[in-house]
Order: sequence, then C-alpha cells, then structure tokens
Amino acid sequence: MGGALATLAAIEIKLHSGFLGEIKLYTYGQPRMGNGRFADFVMTLFPNGSYSRVVHFTDPVVDVPSILLGFKHAGNEIWYFSPLSSDFKYTECVNLPGE
Repeated sequence: MGGALATLAAIEIKLHSGFLGEIKLYTYGQPRMGNGRFADFVMTLFPNGSYSRVVHFTDPVVDVPSILLGFKHAGNEIWYFSPLSSDFKYTECVNLPGE
C-alpha cells in the first residue's frame, strides 16, 4: 500500500503544491490503483520514464486488484525476474498512455 500512497502524494504535489521542479517517482511492490483512465492521467503527469514501479516476480501484491476488474498499472515497470537475491537481472517495460 505504500507504493499507492506514494503515487497519490506525488500527484498531490504535482497538482496542488506549486512545485515547478521535476518529480521522479519510484515505487516498490505497488498494487494497481485505478482504471485505464486513471493510469493514463498519471502517466501524462509523469511522462518519459519519470514514474517507475519496481516489482519482483514472486510478489503477489503487484497483481491485485485484477485486470479482469478493469484495474491497470501506471508508470514503467522494472521487473526483477531472478529467484536469487544476489542476481539482479531485470527487464524494464515501458507503459504509455492509451495502451
């Protein structure tokens, strides 16, 4: 739930704080937060890789709520796919608005 709260906080800062600098957001083990429209909105606020979700292949939290219920992730995904904690193999999946 921390990743979801961090995303909401970053949205709040971006929209309402008057902060004009660049915000980079990284979350870890974040669940899906909203539908496709919400994900697209978030990705327009944080374009060009400024929002990344770090996930591990054994973490079940990143797969809830289900996409079958209309939920979608925002941000690029940095997916660690090795069962060994010493093996830092990962893939970065780019997520664009409208996809």
